[in-house]
Amino acid sequence: MCIAQKIVDKRSARKAENRIAIMDAAEKLVLAGGLKALTADTLAKESGVSRRTIFNHFSSVEAAAVERLNEYLDRIFEVIPDFCTPTGPHLERDMLDGVRAAFTTERLAEHVEPHARLLFALHDYSIDNKFNEYSSTSYMNSIEMVVDKLWQQRQDIPRMRIAIFGNLIASAVCEGIAASFYDAEGNPKPPEDAEKMRDSIEHCLGYVEELLGGQYA
Repeated sequence: MCIAQKIVDKRSARKAENRIAIMDAAEKLVLAGGLKALTADTLAKESGVSRRTIFNHFSSVEAAAVERLNEYLDRIFEVIPDFCTPTGPHLERDMLDGVRAAFTTERLAEHVEPHARLLFALHDYSIDNKFNEYSSTSYMNSIEMVVDKLWQQRQDIPRMRIAIFGNLIASAVCEGIAASFYDAEGNPKPPEDAEKMRDSIEHCLGYVEELLGGQYA
């Protein structure tokens, strides 16, 4: 390898390290004090990089936290298709059973819990629609990615059918995650462990189960 290439590789590695450090710091600050704790100065101090470096990587300080949030979301949706690809004639049953199985594994829980905690911290202090825009777009893109993966393996099934039921299951999971961040009186309180979150998700998926069984017909 020539000297010039080594220099380029070192610069690329350094850039990647800085980007990760910025996201790590953004996550830490938001979890500790919400979005209001995230400023250019606090982020520069916590990450150990300059303000200029921060804005070379991200359009805003909020974008650094949102990218970490999206990383967790991407990992969640990368794992789910491994469990819920429909194999038999009953598409909806296969998908529901697969998602239930996925949420009982540590492989998925290790991404769901930190994603939900960061989501809660961001939402709690969000004062405009910028964060909601980021979150909504990422969520929809992730759903589309899963639907495409499933459809590629079962093109005998209409894509629309997979998409509609996939969105229903995803909405139930999101409702379960959101519900786990409130106590019995409806006061905000992040769950102390992943078990409460999994129980809440399972409760919401139970309604989807009842829909499949025709209980509300």
